[in-house]
Amino acid sequence: MQLSIIIPAHNEEGRIGKTLLDYLSYFREGTEILVILNGCTDNTQQVVREIQSRFPKNLKIENLKEGSKGLAVRRGFETAQGDIIGFVDADEATSPQEFAKLINEIGGFDGIIASRSLKGSRAEKSFLRKIISFAFFLIVKMLFNLPYRDTQCGAKIFKREAIKKILPEMQISNMIFDVELLLLLNKYGFRIKEVPTVWFEKGSSDTFKSPFRLFMIGIRMFITLLQLRIRLKYEKRKTHLR
Repeated sequence: MQLSIIIPAHNEEGRIGKTLLDYLSYFREGTEILVILNGCTDNTQQVVREIQSRFPKNLKIENLKEGSKGLAVRRGFETAQGDIIGFVDADEATSPQEFAKLINEIGGFDGIIASRSLKGSRAEKSFLRKIISFAFFLIVKMLFNLPYRDTQCGAKIFKREAIKKILPEMQISNMIFDVELLLLLNKYGFRIKEVPTVWFEKGSSDTFKSPFRLFMIGIRMFITLLQLRIRLKYEKRKTHLR
C-alpha cells in the first residue's frame, strides 16, 4: 500500500523544515510527500528544495504562483500516486504519530478524518479559535447536517477511489473546501469515520491578529457556505428531473 501525504504551504519557511524532516523520518518506504506551495512570497520553496535534495525519492514539490489551501490540496489530489491519499498542515499541529493513527483506522472505511472535538481528543487552541470553531460547527450543522463534529481539522486521509470519484466536482478553493469534500463523499455513499486526535496550535496566524481581517474572512466563508448549499440543492433537483 502506497501512501501519499499532501502538505499545502503558504509562507511557511519558519516551520515547514521541521515538519518535513519529522514526517520523512517517520514515514519511509512506500510514502510520497507532496508539498504544494500556494502563493508563497518568502523562502519556503528554498527550504523545501534543500530537504528534497536529501530525500529525492520521497519528496516532491510543486509551486502554484497563486492559489489557496483548497486549490493546493486539489492539485495534490490530482497528482498523488498513493492508494491512500491524505493531507496535513505544514505547521505540524498534527504530529506524524497522530497522522499514522488515521491510517491504522482506515480498515473498511473510505476515509478517516481527525477531530479536535470528539471525546478522547486533546486540542490546545486559543479561546478565540475555540469560539470561532464552535460557531462554524453550528452553521455547518444547520446548513448541511453533516455527521461530523470537526470538518476543519487539517489532517484527513482517503482511499484513492473515493478521491478520484469526487475530484471532478470539487470547486471551492478557500477554507470551505473541507466541507465540500465531505459533502461530496457523503453524496456518493462513501464511509467516512471521524476519530479523536491530539492537536497543538502552533502560533496564531496573521488572520487572528486582525479583527477586521478575521471578520471579512468570516463573511466570505459564510457566503461560500450559502453558495455551496444552493449549488448542491440545484444539482440534486436537476438530477431528479432527469
